[in-house]
Parts: sequence; C-alpha cells; structure tokens
Amino acid sequence: MKIFFHQSLNRCDVKRLFLSYQIISIDNLSLIISSSEWIDFIDVVVRHADSSNVPLEDIVAIAVNAKSIDDTGPTITANTMKKLTKLSHFFKLDDFTLYNVSEVFDIDAFYSYMKKNQWCTKCILEFDEQISDAFKNKLKTIVDEILETQQFNYKPPVINFIGLDSQKYENLRQIYFSH
Repeated sequence: MKIFFHQSLNRCDVKRLFLSYQIISIDNLSLIISSSEWIDFIDVVVRHADSSNVPLEDIVAIAVNAKSIDDTGPTITANTMKKLTKLSHFFKLDDFTLYNVSEVFDIDAFYSYMKKNQWCTKCILEFDEQISDAFKNKLKTIVDEILETQQFNYKPPVINFIGLDSQKYENLRQIYFSH
C-alpha cells in the first residue's frame, strides 16, 4: 500500500491508523496521526527530511489523541522512556505494545516509572532476539519481581524475550489479563 499526499491536504481525521511495511516522512505522518486513536505500525520507518529515523518518542508526541499504540519496529533511543514520560497524553494511553525492542530501551526507567506513578496503561514489551545476556538477566529480575508481587498499584506489563521461562511468561500473561 502506498500513501500519496496532495499538497493541499492539511487535515485528515483518521481514527484507526494501520500502516505496514512503509517508509513515511514525519511531515506526512503528522497529517494523519494527530486524530488517530488506534495506531498500529508493522515494520514502519518514519523519517526526518534528512533521512534519519524518527525515534518513537517523537511519533508519540504527535499522536495526541492515541488510546492504543502498537509498533513492531520502533526506533528506540536511550532517552525514549524519559521523553515519553514528559508527554502528558502518554499517561492517557490504554494500551502500549512494542515488539522487537532493542536493549537501548531504558528498562530501569520504564519499570521505575511504572511502579512509582501507578501507570494505568496496559503494556507489552517484546524484546529483540539480539539482546545481551546481561540485559536478559536484568529483564529476568524484573519479571521475577512482578511475579512475586501480591498486590499491584499499577498495571503489570507483559515482558517477553528469548530465554524467558515459558511458565513465567504464561504467569505474566495471566496477571496482565486479570488487571
């Protein structure tokens, strides 16, 4: 599917935005994403005019009406989580799902923020298969802490990665769907 924009297009009310296998400019995306409530990207690359990739936090920043964001190939930076938490509309998301997340993602900032701020967003993080053993160990520690928690004051996430015990993954899913 190709998306073509006429120069006179200055507003587009799209409630459900599904893009797959696309390269789109941030300028064109900004025309269609601001009214979108459900955003689903499958292998979508968003680019600046200089052809550099737009990080996830900049996409979320313009998705001001989003209720659900699902991205299979987000461009993550070391500051993604910190920048996301500065966006007031980020807290209003119902669902936030990221696949193929690299270990550049600051999982400590994510988990700390989630626990301290009673985050109400249901979140699924599926990590890239290339993450290091040290990062996997960090994820295992977080998963174990979630599984040992008796009462949650936040929405517990599903965290998945190669090397996670399948029973722990199923237990995380049960907790996720029961909260």
